[in-house]
Amino acid sequence: MTKTLIQIINDEQVSFQEQPDVQAFNDASVAFGRNMKPHELLNEAIAQRKQMIRKLKMVSELAFVRPFPNSPYTMENFLQQMFVLHDRHHKEQIMKALRAIR
Repeated sequence: MTKTLIQIINDEQVSFQEQPDVQAFNDASVAFGRNMKPHELLNEAIAQRKQMIRKLKMVSELAFVRPFPNSPYTMENFLQQMFVLHDRHHKEQIMKALRAIR
């Protein structure tokens, strides 16, 4: 995602898959974090999100709402669907697991 943000900041051509492979993203994330301690993984996730926020602050408002070529997405709705809603889904999974161990 950071590479894509840099392309947008530099006003380069960007394209998105119509249906991003969320499961492949999840699988890669699981593999990445499998050998990390929970607090290390959480710190890494926080650092990655902070980096993404810094890059997003560099994106112009026009680029944020402009549709990507050959895609149903704008940066705004892509982030809403692929990050915000996805994070909420995982938050609910975590909350459910925590309630189960109480």
